[in-house]
Amino acid sequence: MTRPSYKPNKRVPDGTTKAVLACLYSDAGGVESVAFVLGLGAARVYQLRDEGTLTLDDAARLTLASGSTSAAEYLATLAGGTFVPESPVDDDVASLVSSYAERSGDVLAKAVFALRDGEICAAEWGPLASDIDGAIRVLVAARKLISGGRRS
Repeated sequence: MTRPSYKPNKRVPDGTTKAVLACLYSDAGGVESVAFVLGLGAARVYQLRDEGTLTLDDAARLTLASGSTSAAEYLATLAGGTFVPESPVDDDVASLVSSYAERSGDVLAKAVFALRDGEICAAEWGPLASDIDGAIRVLVAARKLISGGRRS
């Protein structure tokens, strides 16, 4: 006799805690890897995912172990923000800020042009998002340099 309610590949609604945990588990290498990192059995790991009750400490441990940004993106969205991961800055930060200052007018002009009708189409969004994210990364690197790495 089969269990009709059992759906091994059931769809998890996007934006839910369960969806974030499913992504985090996948990024961490699957249930067996998660179980190893957390020191738990696979059944308990499945239970935590299905119930959406993984602790913040455990999510942090998985993030450190996997490099996944799923939990950070989710929490940033809940807090009304956007998560943009830092990228290593190989160049001199002052040079990058100077370059950004020169390019920022172009980025702003593209954004204004893209928003002229109140919407941004997919063709406009990709390059614009990439330019904006690059600018954010440069400014974050400058902020870290100025603050001496302090968080404030």
